[in-house]
Amino acid sequence: MTTNLRNELIKVAKLYYHGNCSQDEIARIMGYSRPRVSRMLTMAREMKIVEFQISDSLIELENMEKQLKERLGLKDVCILPSESGRLGSMNAAGIRAGEYLIDILKPGMRIGISWGATMDVMVSQLSPERKYENVKVVQMIGGTPTSSFNVDSRGLTVRLANKLGASCSILQAPQYVSSKKVRDMLLNEPEIKAHFKLLKKLDAALIGISSTNPEHSAAYRAGYITIEEANTLAKNGFVTDVNGNRIFKDGSIRHNAMNDRLMAMAPEDIRQIPITIAAAVGEEKAETIISAAKGGFFNVLVTDEVAAISILGRT
Repeated sequence: MTTNLRNELIKVAKLYYHGNCSQDEIARIMGYSRPRVSRMLTMAREMKIVEFQISDSLIELENMEKQLKERLGLKDVCILPSESGRLGSMNAAGIRAGEYLIDILKPGMRIGISWGATMDVMVSQLSPERKYENVKVVQMIGGTPTSSFNVDSRGLTVRLANKLGASCSILQAPQYVSSKKVRDMLLNEPEIKAHFKLLKKLDAALIGISSTNPEHSAAYRAGYITIEEANTLAKNGFVTDVNGNRIFKDGSIRHNAMNDRLMAMAPEDIRQIPITIAAAVGEEKAETIISAAKGGFFNVLVTDEVAAISILGRT
């Protein structure tokens, strides 16, 4: 069996057993017929690629990292072996994103942090070996309405600063306000105005990328929009949000009522951050990762094999 065939069998097996993709979905992602996918899964079992676990190839991971860097135009890509279950992969991605942050951290840096479940994992698992007194952690998006929502950016900012032994700057505003008029008024308040000026000076940032599934929308789960509104946004081509900003499927920013009420770092300013680390895993994140990359909203990606294989199959 050739190396190329073995690598293709591993990809199909990862999507099927770890990514929970159907054979029809794998056929679409990989560009194969459904019968061929079925034969490949059978072959993977016969060749002992699939037993109680899927045999990994570090060389193939490195190859996929290079391909994703080129196709998405990124500075760096970290692909992790997929775990059996999305939560395991998300935990691994959060840990790796934290390690990447420590690797680049230097005295005097200003670090932005958004919100999301992967960000929560990253902060929870972070165990720096030293303190960074001269570093400042800056909240990139307003707070959520309930302190029990553990992906809240306000809480994440304070927790990350405490872990690093750094100072922090808190955005004293909710994530969404009632109208564009209210938002514009708040942006002119001296304290909030000073915070947004600081956001324009970030050296690095950590962001999550939302799912294409409306029911997994962070804005819906936080109670900012109804499931009907989330479905409408998805049907209208807004496939993801980056730091709360709704992003169209081609990576562009287009007008929608939610962005008018959002208290968050502007998408054009996010594009200017020298190092923006995005962490996202799973097949359902593939389309959103591609869209956010097209828009230039991150330049370092931490993801898993299932998402990577799906992205490569779509680009």
